[in-house]
Amino acid sequence: MGPKPLEIQHTNTSFFHECGPVCLMHCEYGMVKDERGCPKCECNPPPECGPVCYMYCEHGMVKDERGCPKCECNPPPDCGPVCAMFCEHGMVKDERGCPKCECNPPPDCGPVCAMFCEHGMVKDERGCPKCECNPPPDCGPVCKMYCEHGMVKDERGCPKCECNPPPGALSGGTEGEDCGAVCLIECPFGSVKDESGCPTCVCYDKKPDSTYLHIPA
Repeated sequence: MGPKPLEIQHTNTSFFHECGPVCLMHCEYGMVKDERGCPKCECNPPPECGPVCYMYCEHGMVKDERGCPKCECNPPPDCGPVCAMFCEHGMVKDERGCPKCECNPPPDCGPVCAMFCEHGMVKDERGCPKCECNPPPDCGPVCKMYCEHGMVKDERGCPKCECNPPPGALSGGTEGEDCGAVCLIECPFGSVKDESGCPTCVCYDKKPDSTYLHIPA
């Protein structure tokens, strides 16, 4: 079944009477036109652009009259007020690239590596974790102090000269009160703790700074 003819009344009546119904199809580089200037049911091939700038632009690159990218980024769209909400996998965007009050669903990643990475795991272009740890941030000199529940970290993941409070302390409870039910397993080297300082059902296989874990059956 071929492309569907677009049978609508154009505002340009001369175009409509000269060209008649045209194909309802999207062509990134425009449609091929016949000798009368009317679009055919065929897309133009991508232009031969030659070497282009290797740069990332969040909103795409500016293109020239041939459709070739220039060494220039498109400005961000004028979105106006947007929802103040956090989405782990980003917000759904409209056709202008503006965020909607809707979160993207988590990617369908399938099985992933059962490994602990202090600074998180490297993610692929879909947002799925790879079997690779992120390198530690370049923090420079840091305070040499022991904190039972870890040190407070800044937005780069670098430790500050400040200790995390014990779980439950912020709500006025006692340590462990906000952790709920925890696994009754014995871990010779201790159990891995989550971001709240609560023990998880994962044991350290070696000393606590190891990235190798033993997951109980």
